Amino acid sequence: LAAAQGPPSLAEVTRVLDDLYTSSASIARVELTVTTPRNTRTMRMRMWSRGEERALIVIESPARERGTATLRRERNLWNFLPRISRTIRVPPSMMLSSWMGTDLTNDDLTQSASYRDDFTGRIVGHSQDGHGWTIRYDANEGTVGLWRRIEFDVNEAGTLPVRARYFDRRERL
Repeated sequence: LAAAQGPPSLAEVTRVLDDLYTSSASIARVELTVTTPRNTRTMRMRMWSRGEERALIVIESPARERGTATLRRERNLWNFLPRISRTIRVPPSMMLSSWMGTDLTNDDLTQSASYRDDFTGRIVGHSQDGHGWTIRYDANEGTVGLWRRIEFDVNEAGTLPVRARYFDRRERL
C-alpha cells in the first residue's frame, strides 16, 4: 500500500474549480438532483460551452421540460420554452432568480463569480465517504450573491469535484 498523501493544495483546488467550466470548449452530460422538503426530482441535460462567454444547456428529462434551453452569451441569458415555441431574454432584474426551480440562480449560469476572488477557502478535512477532501468556501464580505457558503467534496488529488453543497445567506442547504 502506498503511503497516504496529505490534503491537496487549496490554491490548486481553487484554480481547478475556477477553470473547470472555462476551457476553450466543453461538452457535458449532467444529472442534477433537486431535493426540497416536499419532493426530489432529477433533471438530465446536455451542456456545451465555448470559452467563458458562451454556453448552451438543453434539458433532456423529465419529459415535461424536454427541449427547454438556456443560452448564455457574455452576461446575457435567453430561455427557449418549447411548449410555447418562444425565446425569452432573461432581464437583469431576474438574474438572482431560481433557474429551472433549482437552487442555482440565473446569475450562477453566467459564472460571474470566482472562488479565488469572491470567497475565502479552507480545507475542512477528509470527505464523509473518506475518498477525498471537503473544501469550504465562505463568501467574502461585500460579495453580492445568493450563496454564503459552498462546500465541495473533491477527489483525493483535488482535481475533480464529486459533490457540491450550496448554503444560502441563512445557512440553509
